[in-house]
Parts: sequence; C-alpha cells; structure tokens
Amino acid sequence: MRIRKKKQLEMILENVPSHPNPKVELEQYSTPSSIAADLIWNAYGLGDIKDLSVLDLGCGTGIFAIGSWIMGSAYSLGIDIDQESIDLGQKTIIDLIGLNQLSDIDESNINFMLGDVNQYYSLSYLLNDNLNQSNPQYEKLMEYYNGHPDKSTMKFGTLFQNPPFGSQERGMRHADRKFMEFAMNSADVIYSFHMKNTEEFVIDFYNDLGGDVSHKFVYKFPIPKIYDFHKRESQDVKVVVLRVENFK
Repeated sequence: MRIRKKKQLEMILENVPSHPNPKVELEQYSTPSSIAADLIWNAYGLGDIKDLSVLDLGCGTGIFAIGSWIMGSAYSLGIDIDQESIDLGQKTIIDLIGLNQLSDIDESNINFMLGDVNQYYSLSYLLNDNLNQSNPQYEKLMEYYNGHPDKSTMKFGTLFQNPPFGSQERGMRHADRKFMEFAMNSADVIYSFHMKNTEEFVIDFYNDLGGDVSHKFVYKFPIPKIYDFHKRESQDVKVVVLRVENFK
C-alpha cells in the first residue's frame, strides 16, 4: 500500500482508538490523528521513517508505531506502561488488516511491549531485563536485530514520544526529563512533544544531553474532558514537537 497524501494517512490513523481507560497519574492524552499524521508525514519527508527502525515511547495505543509502520519503517515498536492500551494497539493492527486497508504490509514488522521508562536507562537496558525476555514480543524484536549491526547498542533510528509533562498534582513530576534521557540513549533522531512554554528549557536540556534541535513543529493539542478535574468539554494547549539529532 502506497500512501500518496497526508490526508490518506490521517484517515487510516483515525481508526486508532484513544486510551481505553485513561489514568490521570500517567497523564494519558491520546495524540489526535491529524497531528500524528502531520508529524509522521514530515518525518518521512526528512528521511526518518522509510526503512528505519522506529520506537514509539509511551505509545498508548500506538498511533506513531502504527503510522510509521504504514509509511514503510523496517520495524516499529511501541512501548508503554499500560497493558490495556498496548493490547488495544495490537488489536487495531489486526482490525486494519482485516478491513483490507493494510493487507499488503508485513504484520511481523510491528510489535508492542510493556515497559516502564522510569525503571531503565535506555532501550538496551529494558530489553536485557530478564522480566522482559519472557515477553512474546521480545523474540520478534531479537529476530529483527539479529540482522542489524547495531544490535549491541539497541539504538533505533527514530523515536517518537509524547511524554507526561508532570503538570498535574497527581502526575509524575519531571517525568518528561526521564523520557528525554531514555530517548537520547535509545535513538539517533527524536521527535519529542512538550508544552510550548517550556521550549527553551527543553532545548537546553537536550543540548546538555548531547542533542541538537534541527526542526520545530507547533500544534494546538486538544485536551478533552476525560478526568474529573476538567471543567471544559475541550481545551486547546499549545505544544511544540522538537526534532532532536543525537550526536552522542
């Protein structure tokens, strides 16, 4: 299947459901298909998708894993702490293939794994944990890496992340910093969502970690009324997505 227009990609990604049971302590907000499609389309144009390994960190139901897979990644992996969400992401792949929308794409090139970013230094550390080696997706990932020379470092080509911002009282303070550190130890190029008003701090943080911001994408991110403390049906929050080149 060849995607010729961004709108075509967006229409397919509209089939990716939101978190089935959003947890406020994890600050779970699903990325809209319009934003995901735009970012993936731009990443593809910059050479960050086709024939590369792509990691969707804190993937939720896996919209970036699925989108990059559709756009021709060599292998896409979604990692999240929420089993319910990744189970739904895996089901979505089966549903899309069943609808014949993606019947000509190799299903073995995309997988999901349970993992808590806060417990590990990098993807390599997470995958080398004995607990994760019992995961059925672990063998599929190793099959992919067995044919690649970079398997010792376990770095992916590109990483997408929309981390918790640590802005809620019940959320995890500075959770986004842990995601940034993990990302820098796990991928060559990073697309990272952040509140627009924290942009200067985030750029400095990435620079200190050895990264360089090459591109910025600004979006109005809709926050729906999904938690008890929300007063409005929907509220737009200005976010920036930074494309970070990792020179470590």
